Amino acid sequence: MFSTPLLPPRAAPLRWLAALAIILFFGAPLQAGAVTTCTLANGGLFSVTFPSAISVPRDAPVGTLLATADWTGMNTIYACDITANSVAGIDIRIVGLTQTNVTVQNPANGGGTYKVHATNLPGVGIAFSGQFVVGGCGPQPPAGRVDMTGNGGSRWRTCAGPDNNGRQPYGFNAMTAMLVKTGDIQPGMVSLPGDVLLTRPIMGGADINNPIVSPGPNASFRVNAVAVSVKSCTTSNVTVPLGQYTTKSFKGVGSETPRVKFSVPINNCPAGLQRIGLQFSAPSGVVDANNGVIALSAESTAQGLGLKLVSVSNGKPMAFGAPGYEVAQYAPATGGSYSADFYASYVQTGAAIKPGTANGTLIFTLLYR
Repeated sequence: MFSTPLLPPRAAPLRWLAALAIILFFGAPLQAGAVTTCTLANGGLFSVTFPSAISVPRDAPVGTLLATADWTGMNTIYACDITANSVAGIDIRIVGLTQTNVTVQNPANGGGTYKVHATNLPGVGIAFSGQFVVGGCGPQPPAGRVDMTGNGGSRWRTCAGPDNNGRQPYGFNAMTAMLVKTGDIQPGMVSLPGDVLLTRPIMGGADINNPIVSPGPNASFRVNAVAVSVKSCTTSNVTVPLGQYTTKSFKGVGSETPRVKFSVPINNCPAGLQRIGLQFSAPSGVVDANNGVIALSAESTAQGLGLKLVSVSNGKPMAFGAPGYEVAQYAPATGGSYSADFYASYVQTGAAIKPGTANGTLIFTLLYR
């Protein structure tokens, strides 16, 4: 008797469907604003020119900035005709290069830290910095630059709002490529014959943080080949004859034979280095670092003796290991050939001396900055 007024079993779900349809209908205008067209300007190919050849100090620290080159004429890569409040922008991504664990800073670009990617040449990487031009929103970031490879190898900037209307430019106010030391450099050629970066326009989307990236048209960025050489001097082995002596030539621990001068040759040093350093090490060990005394080599048969080494320039015992000596005569503007001069002598190190052969080995290493 009371069943007649009840609604049909599925009436309520039908009302929910109707409401959903209304929500969808009113949601549609969020997608209505759209970029009409984006035209690729300047042919879409942008090349940058590094110096054709660079020289790198052999011992420059990892992360050293080796060379920079700027792309120009890129304020308008895309000219886009858009309606007010539409989302539009530009996306840039790296092509075919693997990120290293090295970063670089470039004070000339307003600071910032940039990820470095490996090139074909061991020890040399490449990084990119830049500032976007984003339609009516202008330069992004407003000051300074960003790493153009972003996170995951790509970065984009978008603009929306009443100022982003009509024909607007999208591109880069500035962009720089940087060659960077990533490890021991093998002299050779940095050669990246294809595109290193590609851009795509962003045309539309309701969410400025999740825009629609168009598949094209792409703009390509390329760099020239660069010959890389390593700056270093030449040198050669030095033999120092100390002469023959009897045990009677020594009067007790610390007594020594007449000193013999010898020179370490530092030849054909290139111009352009900041400094040249010289370090010494003794494979057989140091007996008395305070007095510049090293042990005889293992094949020597004499006992109770060592080799004493003293600087000619200041009369002080030779210093072993870091920091070593600076080649003060080096002229960065011209380069040249130099020498570092020392004295060597036998010195008594034990209470008793056993006759025999008495040889020693000293290794010297040139360091460059």
